[in-house]
Amino acid sequence: MLVGGAFYGYVVAETASMVTAFDANNAEFFKKIDMVRSWMDHHGFPNYLRRKVRRSYKVFYTNHMALNEDLILEDLEPALQEEVADFLLPPDVKDVPLFQNLPMGAKSKLVSIMRTIEVDPHTVIVTEGEPSNAMFIVTRGVCACQHGDDKSFEVREGDSFGERALLGVHPLSDVTVTTGDDFCELIVFPEAKFIHEFADLPEVLELMKRHSLLLRKVSTGSSTPKAAAKKPLAIESTA
Repeated sequence: MLVGGAFYGYVVAETASMVTAFDANNAEFFKKIDMVRSWMDHHGFPNYLRRKVRRSYKVFYTNHMALNEDLILEDLEPALQEEVADFLLPPDVKDVPLFQNLPMGAKSKLVSIMRTIEVDPHTVIVTEGEPSNAMFIVTRGVCACQHGDDKSFEVREGDSFGERALLGVHPLSDVTVTTGDDFCELIVFPEAKFIHEFADLPEVLELMKRHSLLLRKVSTGSSTPKAAAKKPLAIESTA
């Protein structure tokens, strides 16, 4: 009986190990969720805040792997990195004027920088005149964009704002952007991580900064984001 019980336990343990190894991403995901749950328990998070944190993680890991994708991309040769990045980047990111015609090796950096978030209805994302340190791309939903007292327009799927904040050209937001009646999904590019990843491509960063000044008319409402998106940036030839 003892030998039979030990053998049965060994088989169950080995099976569980095989299943875990078969889907390493899910195993890492549940490991991180358990860690976050313990962290919230330790600090005594209220229920409403727990729900928000869990939802944020769920949205993030629905669009990203729990495993470190950067390490996988770094082991690929540059040409293959470019091909993989072109496959992984959503169309809304590739259509942003600031990111069009990037030189070899730059697209793969965007994959590791971007993060997907979900924002509640009627929530202010950025406020005009206040510090901002990220660029946002709307992938689902509609936001209201206000510049000053008389200029307002809608920011829809595929539109972006915060280009100058992303590049550190201007630390204050030019506009106030508020989500509409439904949840909005956005892709975020944080300034600190963006500048860090592109530190080895200073000429590309500098050209992007110059182009971001031309894109300012989009954020101030003097032209529509979709119209500006038709004008790709000639970064490749300069870099």
